Amino acid sequence: MSKRLSPLDRTHLEECGLNPQNIGRWCGAGAGHDVYEYGETQVVKIPKIRWIKERLSIITAEDARQSLWVLEMHFREYSLRSSVHPSSRGSSYCILQQRLGSFENLTSAHLRANKSLASQLNDILLRNKRLSQQHGKALDFLGKEGCIQTALSSVFAGTPQMSNLVVVGHGVSARIVIVDSNMFSLSSRREKHLPRKWMNDAGKCSHMLNTVLVEGVFGADARSS
Repeated sequence: MSKRLSPLDRTHLEECGLNPQNIGRWCGAGAGHDVYEYGETQVVKIPKIRWIKERLSIITAEDARQSLWVLEMHFREYSLRSSVHPSSRGSSYCILQQRLGSFENLTSAHLRANKSLASQLNDILLRNKRLSQQHGKALDFLGKEGCIQTALSSVFAGTPQMSNLVVVGHGVSARIVIVDSNMFSLSSRREKHLPRKWMNDAGKCSHMLNTVLVEGVFGADARSS
């Protein structure tokens, strides 16, 4: 499947100070973004349904900056070089991120076959637990696609996978990379803006589902390292 940059996305790139001429092929979609090659070494993530997010003041450039900062502070060894480019009009943004040459979504099969990957995932899970307990934030490991596939893998033939964690390299050089900085907000403080409160409440539910699926499907393999 291929997708071309829309006129609205082209304009949005320009408003974010980016050059539409640098856009290459469409890489896919995930976590509310369309992802395109950008230049020779990067990808650009363009938010979907921007008009709704801006009208409701949810998932703003400041939110994206905060998520990247948390990722850099707590998961630096597993993160990619990324930068947020805010729009000159409104609260939206684009994200430029280091491009990976080749990778695979992390699956339970990777963990059983490679003790180093299992150890890395265990480290990430422990860091995420501390992050949630101390700062009220948590990573979205699975993403929508990974959540569905992991949930269905116990019913149908299939391999559970994480959409937001990928494997780069092979054997002893294999490492886990976090490709999406989406964070769940778990803070219990009162959010005055109703749409953002709804987003936080939805994030708490999604975090609980992530925790159950990740621990139930991947936890034992990670701890076996």
